[in-house]
Amino acid sequence: ISDLEAPQLVFGRIALLGDSAFVARPHVAAGTTKAALDAAGLVDALAAHEGDLDAALAQYQRERIVFGRALIAHARYLGAYLEAQSSPSDASLRDPEQVLREYGAPHLVHDVVDFD
Repeated sequence: ISDLEAPQLVFGRIALLGDSAFVARPHVAAGTTKAALDAAGLVDALAAHEGDLDAALAQYQRERIVFGRALIAHARYLGAYLEAQSSPSDASLRDPEQVLREYGAPHLVHDVVDFD
């Protein structure tokens, strides 16, 4: 299992989103969610800059790179935890219920989506 982090998301008038921008390990179960949030972020940036495509794409890249990198970091964290749990020489590092609460990275999504 490997991750992919694009160093940039915008190339002229082309913007990467979803798995073309960041591919996280399956532990975060966020592929569809991330693609939808990327699309919404692009729409919001375009609306905020009313015709200034360069400014909109710059905003999109700034915001979505932060989220993508956080998602990858969380996937690596969960992967390391799960790998350590499978080793018979390692004692339990954390409460499995806590890992289940973190599976899917709900704390990352909640930070960027207003659920109210």
